[in-house]
Amino acid sequence: MLRNAGIEVTTGVLEEEGRRSLAGYLTRQTKNRPYVTLKLAVSADGMIGREGAGQVAITGPQARAQVQALRAETDAILVGIGTAISDDPLLTVRTPGLEAQSPVRIVLDPLLALPLTSKLVQTAREVPVIVVASEEVSLLRADAEGLPPSALPGISPTSGRAEEGVPPTDVGIQTRGTALEAAGVEIVYCSPYHPDVLLPALATRGISSLLIEGGAKTAKLFLEADLVDRIQLYQSPIVIGDGGIESPLQATDIPSGFAHRGTYMFGADRLDEYEREN
Repeated sequence: MLRNAGIEVTTGVLEEEGRRSLAGYLTRQTKNRPYVTLKLAVSADGMIGREGAGQVAITGPQARAQVQALRAETDAILVGIGTAISDDPLLTVRTPGLEAQSPVRIVLDPLLALPLTSKLVQTAREVPVIVVASEEVSLLRADAEGLPPSALPGISPTSGRAEEGVPPTDVGIQTRGTALEAAGVEIVYCSPYHPDVLLPALATRGISSLLIEGGAKTAKLFLEADLVDRIQLYQSPIVIGDGGIESPLQATDIPSGFAHRGTYMFGADRLDEYEREN
């Protein structure tokens, strides 16, 4: 139309940059799912944490500040229930002036084991929290039947701490679900361990970009489903040593179909970024 009117038209200007800046919107419109970024911080000996140690600072303050900026530009952030219990993370943006840009926080929690005393639940009315539970749990809630109160042996559903003996069984699934909802948590019943089902459900809630931050199993889940669009791999010079949790991904085994987009240094930490080519 413009050319027919005698106006000179140039196409393709900064096309790649434009597609990257609109990646979330375009992915939701064309694939009916959010654009998925996997962020991993890996030690020099290939670990992402230490068993039983909770949160372990692998990268330095400059790299962590960059991750805060990434959170601020992301619609939602996702972790598994193991990470939610062991690390008790807040998953908000803590950069001064950007706190209001904290993403929606999502936990894959098939049996509603998220502790009521966790930071996530305690702040659910300030920054939204979505718990993704199994559809079978929805049926059990409807029948008001009970289940063991934790998806993880030895973990209390109310304190989040490992306790001696068998986990308490006096808190049923109905009570736990009601308590989470009363605290402001949204419960979505949608196959937490089937990303191909979960991601479209998140897209219907307006989520265009999703950051995977939580745990080796969760990272592996999305990698094996071939539903990761971008990988941000931080590599630190520190050594975890004995008891380390092995990373599901190293720089030497990036999946095929990803292109290396750049290397960036944040203090002593190196960030390699990869993007899906198609």
